[in-house]
Amino acid sequence: ATAPKPKPRYQISYYDTVSHSPSAGSGYHGQQLYSNTPPYSGHGHGHHVPPPSVPHQQQLNLDPSDAKQKQSQTLPSPNRQISRLAGAGHQGSGPAASSKEETGHNTVAGQQQATVGTVTPASLSRPGHKMAPPSLKPTIQQIFPPSERAPGMGGLGLGGPTLACMKECDIEKFAADNLNLHSKGIFRKKASVRDMLSWTAEAISRPMLALSRDKADKKTAIELFKLVQIYMADRKARIGMTLNSVAIEIIGASLPQQQLRDELYVQLCRQTTENPKRDSLIRGWELMAICLSYVPPSPTFQPTLLNYVNRHRDPSFATGFLEVSKWPIHVQISHYATVCCRRLDRIGSSGRRMAKKPTVDEVEQARQQILRNSMFGNTLSEVMDLQKEKFPFRKLPWIQTTLSEHVLLLNGKQTEGIFRVSADVDEVGCMKNRLDRWDVPDYKNTLVDAHTPASLLKLWYRELYDPLIPDAYYEDCVNTEDPDKAKEIVNKLPEINQLVLTYLIHFLQQFAIPEVVSCTKMDSSNLAMVFAPNCLRCTSEDP
Repeated sequence: ATAPKPKPRYQISYYDTVSHSPSAGSGYHGQQLYSNTPPYSGHGHGHHVPPPSVPHQQQLNLDPSDAKQKQSQTLPSPNRQISRLAGAGHQGSGPAASSKEETGHNTVAGQQQATVGTVTPASLSRPGHKMAPPSLKPTIQQIFPPSERAPGMGGLGLGGPTLACMKECDIEKFAADNLNLHSKGIFRKKASVRDMLSWTAEAISRPMLALSRDKADKKTAIELFKLVQIYMADRKARIGMTLNSVAIEIIGASLPQQQLRDELYVQLCRQTTENPKRDSLIRGWELMAICLSYVPPSPTFQPTLLNYVNRHRDPSFATGFLEVSKWPIHVQISHYATVCCRRLDRIGSSGRRMAKKPTVDEVEQARQQILRNSMFGNTLSEVMDLQKEKFPFRKLPWIQTTLSEHVLLLNGKQTEGIFRVSADVDEVGCMKNRLDRWDVPDYKNTLVDAHTPASLLKLWYRELYDPLIPDAYYEDCVNTEDPDKAKEIVNKLPEINQLVLTYLIHFLQQFAIPEVVSCTKMDSSNLAMVFAPNCLRCTSEDP
């Protein structure tokens, strides 16, 4: 434990870039965040190397030994920090250990008064005492503030029945109990848990987890690891592969079985731990965020995955800032981990999002929304927060009013089957991407008709994370035909829901006029039939 260790090539310390970090608070005062190296004393502002800017639809680099991919760095990692303290710093007096642990907790809370995990030579020279590594985990309250919790969750945002399930679990403990420890060398020596949880450039010969005896599942798990390596540019890609096609293949292979889904996330945790390649590390976190949009982990593994993601998430950083790729590596990883936290919450055991195999466009959107917040798929309050800077005085979502106006602008009142006839999928996707960038389309010299904004408007209502009419009123709505009772329900809605629903009703009333109905063939009954599923969601899981 006291033997000197070879000095790494270099480590990126927090001091290198502290003056450029987009911190939401002022808790940092120049100390290191994830590194034991001394502060950088040279000139300049640290190592600002952006991630690869390869267009996602281009073919993947067929030569992983490309100069960019060969760039090797020893990156700061909470896992590295913990393993160092566990392996090299198991000495220290009881009070000292207690004070160190408290220091770790204060650091996470934003009260950094000393370097995280600093171990003095004196503490290393006193055998017989074990020092617990500092906790780098933020609390559940920090992870999911009250505004981000799903309705019906308890004080901790988890609810009574799921509280025990959602308790965070160390990935090292999960690995010790569940990993399928591999053998290596001529003496078939078992690999350690630490080795099994550290990045590797080699393929695996057996699944990471002890899966069933089905040979097909084991083969799928091994192929899954190769695909993860291809996405992260750690393995040569086959001709014709793109980032999106590889992501779809990974999701399609892991989606059918719960064990394979957990296998995928264990593999991603491994490949993003002590990864010496900056670009590969970014790709790994990107892939994890994309998978968490469509592939839920099992309820058993979810607390472990939550713990792993939180180790890399610093709650003191701002949750949203421009040009993430230009920030230091630890800030980028914190941002990716924050996105993963939110997506895990929404697709996990207590979330609303359902597992599905995505299309190429959906994978691309999931990737873009890592670095740019979207007006689709979020709550109404999040949409309003998103537009607050551009439209501080608006009471309604900009996306809702803009799409409604575009339906009228493109002669929706004279379009037969408006809101019923589907629009071209590519046109809808193109308009969605443009509006997400606040880019209002110009319809001059285009063939876009009213069906495109009409379909996108329905999609916006349908993709709201919380339905426009909350679940608590679902039974009352479907069992009510009295207009007075319907108005009572509307008056009970939260203010923003009430405003949005009222605007929608006034908008649809323009299409219920007899003169318009004669052109569109969409009377009030047809309009209600089309829009009801976009405003109400059945709470039953029975088909």
